[in-house]
Amino acid sequence: MKNHIRVIDGLGRIAIPQEITNSLGWCQWSKISVTKAGSNVVLKTFKGVCCLCGTENNLIPMHSTHLCQKCIDKIKES
Repeated sequence: MKNHIRVIDGLGRIAIPQEITNSLGWCQWSKISVTKAGSNVVLKTFKGVCCLCGTENNLIPMHSTHLCQKCIDKIKES
């Protein structure tokens, strides 16, 4: 894999090379999760969280948010 060196601009931003974003399926308005792991920065495609319990598992898109299957089942039971 090619090593890309980037400079942080005055607003703290870096540009991710297009060949990398394309290979990940990211486009202009993709949501990306940014976390710190030790001395590294980890970028992941953000898929959302359940708006009721906060889990990232078994998400179902609902209008502009997400619900997990467990919360949907609880709502159906009530």
